[in-house]
Amino acid sequence: MLGHFGPEAALLAEASDRENITVIGASDDLAGQAVLFANTQDALIGEELFAAGAYLGAGASHTASLTVQDILRWTIIVALLGGAFAKLAGIF
Repeated sequence: MLGHFGPEAALLAEASDRENITVIGASDDLAGQAVLFANTQDALIGEELFAAGAYLGAGASHTASLTVQDILRWTIIVALLGGAFAKLAGIF
């Protein structure tokens, strides 16, 4: 179950539990995330929703995209910290 689920995801999770079906759930709604985390065996939290392809072994392109995202994330963090330090030091 991937998508925009709210608290109604509990109904789907409960039905799958009664049928002994394994569910991997993720939602972009906080209420849906809470329900899926409590009711499913494997819940994807936060950005893990966008990494589902790499988790399922869809291909090298998914793994490479996650690596590039991590590199860009750290580049932005370093730039923000550098800018804050420069502002604090009076360079700008």
